Amino acid sequence: LALSRSRSAPHQIALHRPSIPAPSFVLHMGIEIVSAVDTSAVIRSSDDALYFDPVLRTSYYNYYYSYGRHFRPKRIYEIGVRDGYTAYFMMLGAGTVQAYRGIDLETYALGSNVRAAALLRTLCPDVQLQLRDSHALADLGGLYDLIHVDGDHSYNGKMADLDLALRSLAEGGVIVVDDCYPQGPKDAVFRATKDFCASH
Repeated sequence: LALSRSRSAPHQIALHRPSIPAPSFVLHMGIEIVSAVDTSAVIRSSDDALYFDPVLRTSYYNYYYSYGRHFRPKRIYEIGVRDGYTAYFMMLGAGTVQAYRGIDLETYALGSNVRAAALLRTLCPDVQLQLRDSHALADLGGLYDLIHVDGDHSYNGKMADLDLALRSLAEGGVIVVDDCYPQGPKDAVFRATKDFCASH
């Protein structure tokens, strides 16, 4: 899902569901999806099976590359970084990124922040990652052109992360929310995001 901040228009809302060929995000935001990004050179063979799911190999990271290419963010913040792959492909698509900031508790893999930072510094020298809970932050320490929210997947956690992100969104910036599935184990993300959008 994407929220876009501008003076002349309300927040634009669109869904990102990477398991379908053309997410609503693309239809709402007019984004051309590029499907030729080679992920095999970046994703480590030792990573878990999640990264080798056919959907992720053929479309998921291509979407993130395309978001970067469309929005051309100069400053990116990510809540929930893991190994940094989504940020990497957004940065690759964006071209020149001046600064990247991220926060992750390393819930899935100890040491992932170090690996992510090393990967992301191949594209942007100004990379900083925090091993913290986003809920402990009062703000994100600046304004950002693109904020990717993929942290706490509970309803209240997602609402808190979205509030934090919106307060740190630069003029003309966009918030991208991952895992917006209307049904299934991650439906709390969808419900929280829809409710947040309806109240803002």
